[in-house]
Amino acid sequence: MPPYVTKEHFNATMDQFRRDFFSSHEFQSTINNLPNDLMTKMDGTSVILQRLDQERVLTIEWIRRIEGDLSMVKQRLKIA
Repeated sequence: MPPYVTKEHFNATMDQFRRDFFSSHEFQSTINNLPNDLMTKMDGTSVILQRLDQERVLTIEWIRRIEGDLSMVKQRLKIA
C-alpha cells in the first residue's frame, strides 16, 4: 500500500461510507426526530432568555430605587 491515499481509493471509501451511513436505521431515526429535538431545545432556550430578561428588568428597577434612596439621604445630610 502506498504511503498516500489515492483519489480513487478515497472516493470509493467515501461512497461506501455514504451508502452505509445514510441507509442506517439510526441515521433515519435521528433525522425523523430532529424537529422534535430542535423544538425542545428552542423551548428551553426561550425560557432561559425570558428569565434573563425578567432579571434585567428587576435589576434596573432595583438600581433606580437605590439611587432614589441615595438622593434622599444626600438631601437630608445636605450633601451636594
